Amino acid sequence: CGKSTFFRRHWEASGYQLVNQDELRTKAKCIEKAKYLLSTGKSVVIDNTNATVESRQGFIKLAKEVSCPVRCFWLQSSAPLTR
Repeated sequence: CGKSTFFRRHWEASGYQLVNQDELRTKAKCIEKAKYLLSTGKSVVIDNTNATVESRQGFIKLAKEVSCPVRCFWLQSSAPLTR
């Protein structure tokens, strides 16, 4: 879909930190890493396919807990790129 490429092109140079479930393997580990990064004053990009309200809930809850604004980007791809 281009999520990681989008991050590298638009956010990495600004100091944002990447949280990626492909790397960390579980959503719980992603939330834990995001919480740590936010607690150290870092800005965070969640690089996961969070297609449902339920899949986004934990990240949005965390953002509210630490008073962090949330921005969502919808990247649409053609059918051959999806898994």
